[in-house]
Amino acid sequence: GFVVSGYHGVMGDRLADARQPAMAERAYLQSLAAYPRYEYAWRLGVVEMGLKRYDRARAAFEKAAQLDPDNREALTELGSALTGLGRFAEADSVLARVVALHPRGAGEALIYRARLHFHQGDAVAGRHWLNEARRTLPPRDPAWRDVRRLEDELKRAGVAGGAPSPRGDAPGDTPPTPR
Repeated sequence: GFVVSGYHGVMGDRLADARQPAMAERAYLQSLAAYPRYEYAWRLGVVEMGLKRYDRARAAFEKAAQLDPDNREALTELGSALTGLGRFAEADSVLARVVALHPRGAGEALIYRARLHFHQGDAVAGRHWLNEARRTLPPRDPAWRDVRRLEDELKRAGVAGGAPSPRGDAPGDTPPTPR
């Protein structure tokens, strides 16, 4: 089981690196069938997200979260897959769990929450979560790229209030009330 899983997992990695997602998917599925391992469930989810197969990605990230229940990356990506499926309340709940479990390392989850709320038309909540991401992200964190990308999208879309205040002190930047 374990050795066979490792073999297929490594093959999945190589195929994913070679930009052969369909074959990588098969290899990761074989790996998980032989012996379920977090890293291959997570990588399968990443492949599925790249193919925009959100339901399959959700299943893979759920498996990864089952194998490592408090894993920040698995839960964050599960929230992203649920968002892709239009299951916004579930996505927000999963992302809230990430923030609760990893308050100092939840930058991506906070950005996803912001994006989710802006997408639903709730600019106050979206601005709140984006400001939380800005407040908690370390200065050199690669997620700052996603913050800037979201701010640019908001400016282009003409979202009321423009870009959020850098310090989170703009009027209305109070924590949103639960829906």
